[in-house]
Amino acid sequence: MKLFRGGSSTESGQAPKPAQAAQRLSRRSSGLGELSRHWGSETGLCILDLGATSASNIRYMTERGHKIYSEDLLVASTDPSLATKDEQGNRVLDDKRFLSDNLLYPAAHFDAVLCW
Repeated sequence: MKLFRGGSSTESGQAPKPAQAAQRLSRRSSGLGELSRHWGSETGLCILDLGATSASNIRYMTERGHKIYSEDLLVASTDPSLATKDEQGNRVLDDKRFLSDNLLYPAAHFDAVLCW
């Protein structure tokens, strides 16, 4: 299984070595720039920000007449009351309850969603 930047393990149990650690792939995204242009051309947009609460993000959006909802999903996922056990007895997050507690909004409620 490959998780984020970690490599997948081989049958020997050791992670494969990267060909060249110094060689990194990078991708330039224009998505945030495109959204900024859209925000500037319209007022009254409804935006969901799924990252950590940021006063500067809130101020930026509200000064432009937009409504912003902020949900810090990383912090919310650490709520001990959301822990349950799987079939093997391992402690896991109750994902259905997590989503219903944190992301219960009407369909098509948001014009944009930021997920950092």
